[in-house]
Amino acid sequence: MGRFTFNKTAVGWFSYSNELCTSSEGSTGLPKATTQCTNDNGRPTFQRAQTFRCGTSLGDLQQMINSTNASTIAISTQILTSKPETLTAENITMAAKITTTLLLGSSLKEAINFTVVTISQLLKASRSEFSSQTSSVIESLTSALENFTLTVGSSQSETVVQPNLAMKSLKVNVSHGAAQGIQFSATPSTTQSFVSDRIYTSSVPQLTINKTTPTGVNIFIKFPQERTQEAMKVGFVLYQNDKFFQSRRFATPLGTTRNVITGSISSDTVGLRKTVPEFVELLYQPPPIRNATLYDFACVFWDYSLGDWSTEGCFKSNRLSETDLARGMVGCVCNHTTSFSMLLSFRKDVKYSKAMDIITFVGCFLSVIALSATILLELIVSKSRKSNTTMILVSIYSSLLLFNLLFIFGANKPPVVGTVMADRSGNHMLKSDLHVDRDSGPCTAVTALMHFFLLATFTWNALYAMQMLLTNLRRTQLCSLRLSQSRFTVISLIVGWGFPLVLTSFTLAVSYSVENPLNYRQQEFCWLATMDENGTFDPRRTLLWSFLLPVAVLLFFNTVELVYFSITAVRQARRTRRRSKTKTNNSCTLLKEVISSISLAVLLGLTWLIGYLLLVSHDPDVHTVLSIIFCVFNTTQGIQIFLLIPDWGRISTALRSMPTPTVSIGLHSKKYNVRAQHGKGLPEVYRKMETDFTSNFHILSPSSNLPKEKET
Repeated sequence: MGRFTFNKTAVGWFSYSNELCTSSEGSTGLPKATTQCTNDNGRPTFQRAQTFRCGTSLGDLQQMINSTNASTIAISTQILTSKPETLTAENITMAAKITTTLLLGSSLKEAINFTVVTISQLLKASRSEFSSQTSSVIESLTSALENFTLTVGSSQSETVVQPNLAMKSLKVNVSHGAAQGIQFSATPSTTQSFVSDRIYTSSVPQLTINKTTPTGVNIFIKFPQERTQEAMKVGFVLYQNDKFFQSRRFATPLGTTRNVITGSISSDTVGLRKTVPEFVELLYQPPPIRNATLYDFACVFWDYSLGDWSTEGCFKSNRLSETDLARGMVGCVCNHTTSFSMLLSFRKDVKYSKAMDIITFVGCFLSVIALSATILLELIVSKSRKSNTTMILVSIYSSLLLFNLLFIFGANKPPVVGTVMADRSGNHMLKSDLHVDRDSGPCTAVTALMHFFLLATFTWNALYAMQMLLTNLRRTQLCSLRLSQSRFTVISLIVGWGFPLVLTSFTLAVSYSVENPLNYRQQEFCWLATMDENGTFDPRRTLLWSFLLPVAVLLFFNTVELVYFSITAVRQARRTRRRSKTKTNNSCTLLKEVISSISLAVLLGLTWLIGYLLLVSHDPDVHTVLSIIFCVFNTTQGIQIFLLIPDWGRISTALRSMPTPTVSIGLHSKKYNVRAQHGKGLPEVYRKMETDFTSNFHILSPSSNLPKEKET
């Protein structure tokens, strides 16, 4: 169009030129012109382009508003707000003041379209820019717009529809029962924007529902029964979101927004003085919320004296059928006209499987059996081993066993039984768009116990690694620290069980409440809270600071220990290979060291490091593979411990030394105690040997970690 080009635009909307203001002209990046796409006898047509003077600011317009043509001010304000994502609170305040002044003026009829576009664009500004600084100015703007809809002149109807705002003004003849009420309906587009061919008004005796098309927002105003006036002026304003109506009483953790609709009527003979209707009825079908189901709603209106939503004079409609409710429709009835909305509360959807994942369930179940057997075997050989080592190992196995039992029988939380929108009787102010059930049942207790026993497992793992380190350092004379067996036992018990107890108790104390247990645990699974409302990892949740961080410290220490012992084992293997004369012995030594390192890694819980990789993995395929590996390795940790950790030679010897029924056959045997001292600094090794009449010797208590030639 002339020297400007415009892109494809919906009928009724405005389009901006591709030609932009340059830095030398001022107002960098803003379009130089705007035009509206209108319906000209069924044919979409662009109107004459309206130009913008580059370099003009909102401050300039405020100073010129009383001396410049209203259309020029309205067009300039529209273009200056055409990039709403860049608007600041100061920009919003100035634009709202300019628009309010235009609405209250007497020469706006020819510029109303541009003014409505500006308001629509302000509704796209960042929500964070709306604050107490802008609230009073915005309230003045909405009030002026509501009054403006009742100033319709000689024309019988006027409609302005923009993406985020729809305005309708009309006159209705109510004499001799010609009309009993007026209904305004808006069917949303796929993008939830408003378009002109989806806005309807009709004179009807009561609110009607279209059963075949999607239902958006509907409002019906019932005219007062005693009416002698010739006509009624009716005005509607529909806001796509509630950024102009910022509530302090209603929180939105789900990030939901709501339509706000203003309905007003006045007598044609009393000017702007509003008339009280017989009643106002609203019907609304909210757009679906991902992974959430509508639970409850409240019928509210904006109370300008309160500066917030109020339920006074509004009630829930009881005439909706079960079919309407199943479609997600909600209804309200109010006894006055103003700006209405519906506050909606959603319950997060939880997908409950009929049974746990097969790998997880089978792995944990087998681990329970394996850990039970490992504890039994450990107690059998406890007499031939230091009591501290036995205590630590049994503590590791016991805490891991109890965690697996809790996971199998208590982690899968049963579904919440209840009906959607259970409270339809009262119209109470809601506190939040996220409904959280009061805590009931054992899920929180199971979460706390699982938290405690899993922390205890990692703590005892670290204590075992510490004991091995101190023992090795004393043998190599790098550390002279010696603790008595009783003192070490007391310290281990205090740290091993005390640290998990303190951390679990502290987590419960600071994050749990009966009213909102989801601050502590998850809704769908009895475990620490980890995700936000959008299903993404939230570092503010309890899982990070009460589990991931302390376990990360313990795993780091255990990893360092594993590296240290692996290096020590490699050096020992090299010395052994230099003394060995056969390749078979070399292969066996290497295999033993590899198995020993793997066993230690399993016992120290280092397979849980895979879980930390899941937190930083963003590739879906990599995340899936890591999830499978993590699941397999950690659910079968008990089986790995049973196969790799127990000293089967010591166990076999202990089993043979257990008392058994004897049959005298005339054989004779003698027992000897043999003591050997091997090098300075090495402990004395005691062996109990038994010989029978055939003079065969059987080692019942073999020494460990001695070179082969010294053993012989």
